[in-house]
Amino acid sequence: MGKDIKGRLLVLCAAFLWSTSSLFIKKIPAHPLFITFARAAIAGLTLLPFIQLKRIRLNKYLFGYIIISTITVSTFVIANKLTTAANVIALQYTAPLYLFIYTIFTKKEILGYHNTIPIICVTIGISLFLMEPNQDSSSLGNIIALSSGMAMAIGMIFLHLLSNQSAVEIVSLTNLGTALLILPFIPSIISTISSLEIKEWLYLFYLGAIQIGLAYLLFTNGLKYINPLNASIITLTEAIFNPLWVFFFLGERPSIYGLVGGVIILASVASDALFRRKALKNKKSYSLSS
Repeated sequence: MGKDIKGRLLVLCAAFLWSTSSLFIKKIPAHPLFITFARAAIAGLTLLPFIQLKRIRLNKYLFGYIIISTITVSTFVIANKLTTAANVIALQYTAPLYLFIYTIFTKKEILGYHNTIPIICVTIGISLFLMEPNQDSSSLGNIIALSSGMAMAIGMIFLHLLSNQSAVEIVSLTNLGTALLILPFIPSIISTISSLEIKEWLYLFYLGAIQIGLAYLLFTNGLKYINPLNASIITLTEAIFNPLWVFFFLGERPSIYGLVGGVIILASVASDALFRRKALKNKKSYSLSS
């Protein structure tokens, strides 16, 4: 097996595991903050043996990422309890829109048709979600999911500043930090622990150890063989499979607004990533020939 194929398969397996998050979150009858806490604690402890404690470098960027990651994952879990999985995952994938706005204001990227069109399409997709004629809980869930995408974008900026640190180290410490930050805000934690059945604890273990822990190990290993841009394109499969698991196992159907809005957003993100990959290849080809 070639290195490129191996890398793609590893990243695809990671995306497959990530895509199961909404299904198990919805299957656990517990407060969203408790699910966030337990999932993060299990994930952090699962990855802890894979990091070298002596090499840990604590700095303001890591602490900043822990805080923003806590907001990202907690709003993601809360949104999944209020609206459909299709809405949540699509709205979280609006993160590139906010990153684009950031790069424009910091003058790091030139405004052009190739990046303006996808952003306009993403904005249209968001508008469809916000116009969705649904119950109050679903509308609130859409707004919370949108905030999760915003937080994810900020988190990507922090990750760029932490690029010299081990990815597994960052994920482990971030999840442990998230668990500590969430713990004081969990309502009725003792009664929740005693009320959960064994199968529901197994769901939590899966979410932490497999859906996050194993998935990130697969993803970071996959990045050894393929570049991050190709990996980002492959991980879009998460957004496709995520609502499918919930539909097949829980019968949850997205509305026509959510379906059309999600397709527009994901198609825009995918086309933008493909354009960037093509531009990167052309740049390399030019550099080699000159």
